[in-house]
Amino acid sequence: MGGNVLKKLRSSKGASLTFALLAFLVCAVISAVLLASASAAAGRLSGLAEADQRYYAVTSAAQLFCDELSKDIKSGDDVVYYNIEWSKTETTSKKEIITIKNTEEGYVSNTYDRMSEAEGPSYVFSSSPNPMSSSASFLTKAAMYLAFGGKADTASSYGNDFAGLAFENEADFAAQRTFPKIWKFTIEESSNSKDYAGLKVDVCATMSSDGHILIEFTNHQDAGSAPPFSVNVELVPSGFSGNIEESVNSRTTTVTSSDETFDSVMITTKKTTTRSVNIGWTIGSVTKVYNNGEDTPVTNDDGTPVTNGEGD
Repeated sequence: MGGNVLKKLRSSKGASLTFALLAFLVCAVISAVLLASASAAAGRLSGLAEADQRYYAVTSAAQLFCDELSKDIKSGDDVVYYNIEWSKTETTSKKEIITIKNTEEGYVSNTYDRMSEAEGPSYVFSSSPNPMSSSASFLTKAAMYLAFGGKADTASSYGNDFAGLAFENEADFAAQRTFPKIWKFTIEESSNSKDYAGLKVDVCATMSSDGHILIEFTNHQDAGSAPPFSVNVELVPSGFSGNIEESVNSRTTTVTSSDETFDSVMITTKKTTTRSVNIGWTIGSVTKVYNNGEDTPVTNDDGTPVTNGEGD
């Protein structure tokens, strides 16, 4: 066998040269395929890291929102309740009774109407959960819109300016309700030393006339040109109730002059009207919308749907 190999090596015939060229060509093709595969794999790995960042940005934003809502859920219940309350206090009567002592007639009393000196109405606004918390701020606005329509949007603050609206005619508010009602904002991380553009998430919340809210978390345009990932969170209304209560109280203040020649008794009567609105939402479906357009429900490890901020 060794002799045959030596003969082929010493042969000057063209068959051996053709065989060598063919072997070289096969090796070159294999090498080119391997290099192309490696380059493609490297590109995919680079794109995968970017895709992972964009994917986890939207899922984390949706998860954070559900977690914040879950903090406001009472033990044993799956409903987030929002209570909005306004109180209006106004003076209905203010009278002063002045009694002069040691006159020829003895004691002389006169009653004077002091309503012109009464202070104007005062308003108190309260909301539970506090409207300054991250999730409550949005749902408080939603609750106000359901209760009082577009006038809630025109109020300059949640203080006295808005509280006065609670006692206008209900028809005025109903006439300003337009659906769907849409809120849009962007969640982003700011830092002077790092670029967090890829973590920006656009939020679009749409509320229908029956109180259903669909919140869509989507990659911001700064996150890249690739098709965005989205996560949809549905909030289902769980009841709407309201009531108006009135209470009346009087305060009496007595002042005696320094020389004790007369007494002044001020009687102030005030009426407080309180209007409260209670609205509840529960977290319904949580759906991931992949960048291929397919909807996939978000589930826990055991396959059950994610609700109330649970899941990975």
